[in-house]
Amino acid sequence: MNKAKNLTSSKKWRFVLVGIFNTVLDFGLMNVFRLFVPLPIANIISTGIAMMSSFFLNKKWTFKSTGKNYVREVTLFFLFTIIGIWVIQTGFIWFIKEFVPHFGLPDVAFDNIAKIIASVPSLIWNYVTYNKIVFRDKQTARKETESQGL
Repeated sequence: MNKAKNLTSSKKWRFVLVGIFNTVLDFGLMNVFRLFVPLPIANIISTGIAMMSSFFLNKKWTFKSTGKNYVREVTLFFLFTIIGIWVIQTGFIWFIKEFVPHFGLPDVAFDNIAKIIASVPSLIWNYVTYNKIVFRDKQTARKETESQGL
């Protein structure tokens, strides 16, 4: 039981757990939607739904944000997430689909591999921007400013 408590007490591990949940949600939805629309469109729809889930879970559980300026947090969260997922991740998916050999894999398998690979740079982008900008509370910002002598 102690190990489970230690995992959830770390902000990075909470981010990973929220990420796993939203990744499963995203992949599941993407694989359903790709039956009806092209993969880049399916990715945008599935990530849009997963983004909404991610905002609430990250705000309340991962970063335990007590910020009352929801407009600021929502705006920044969606701005950075859109860049991370719709620009960075979708760009990587497109590049991989166009320029990496498929090695005879079925499209659905290759599409999922492309998305897994493309998730790495967007994951890094999202954690850094959420932690440093979106859910950064005033007290932490003040301490960092004071420690830098500003």
